[in-house]
Amino acid sequence: MAERYQVRGLRIWDSETDTYSKLFQNEGHARHIYNMLLCGKHALKFQPLSEWQDDKPASDAVEQPASDPVNNPSHYTQSGIQCDDAIRAMLGPEGYSAYVRGTMLAYM
Repeated sequence: MAERYQVRGLRIWDSETDTYSKLFQNEGHARHIYNMLLCGKHALKFQPLSEWQDDKPASDAVEQPASDPVNNPSHYTQSGIQCDDAIRAMLGPEGYSAYVRGTMLAYM
């Protein structure tokens, strides 16, 4: 039997309901959330693809407006890079995964 969830580009697909997650920043981010989903450490909202308002051509990153204080706050960005992207680059996949787990525990 095939797995219920699959990464499809910048989204995660739920084969049982034929619904999709929101767009992720890049495929690596989608795969990270996919792995957390499989471990039961993440809940995603799935909807039919036609209901998502964020359908844009796939690219390496989903651009957010520079003045968006919720999705792209200026205090999270320096020199054009998101803080989370810099942390991910510095820690590598295993270190970043541990960092995210620790952050999740702190917020729980």
